[in-house]
Amino acid sequence: MSNLLQRYPRFACLPAGRLLIILAIGLMLRLSVIAFHQRPLISDEKEYDQLALNLSTKGTYSYDSAPTAYRPVGYPAFVGAIYYIIGHHPVAVKILQTFLDVLTALLLFHLLSEFSERTRVIGAALWALYPPAILYTNFLMSETLFVFLLVVSVVILKSLDSRPSLFIFFLGALLGILALIKPNFIVFLVAVVDEKLYDLRQFQF
Repeated sequence: MSNLLQRYPRFACLPAGRLLIILAIGLMLRLSVIAFHQRPLISDEKEYDQLALNLSTKGTYSYDSAPTAYRPVGYPAFVGAIYYIIGHHPVAVKILQTFLDVLTALLLFHLLSEFSERTRVIGAALWALYPPAILYTNFLMSETLFVFLLVVSVVILKSLDSRPSLFIFFLGALLGILALIKPNFIVFLVAVVDEKLYDLRQFQF
């Protein structure tokens, strides 16, 4: 990274250059945490891991050989899909979460399009370099995936005014997935999204 800045000093001065540097640093920090802080799964991670493994290998949503509805199915289904493709490798899930979290920072840059370039870069940097966000990518927990999909849904929600018929179906699917990951998201759905959807009733689909 330092060699790149020395060879292309003007690149680091451009808003896009600064953004890419910040995203690269955020990515390296997250990957470093995973690489140098390998640990056994603990607490809720064990349950998510077992639920996902049973989904991918047996097609059952069970824990300790017993069907359960204690955990929402959204995150175990996400992890189970990865296990089904590449096998039982929790580290692979964490690496994928790392890339999703960096994309979250990039989406925040996009959401701040009405502000100055400097403000947008700062907004992306706040998430890319936010210590809890960095650490959570090393947990087999739903927070990283939930935040990523939440920000994606806000991006789509922001685009509804221009092309409602195109995005409304994607928004509905995303909101449903978010509710399957964290059911208390329904409170947000009622409080914030309802007003936006009310405005869309004027459109003909």
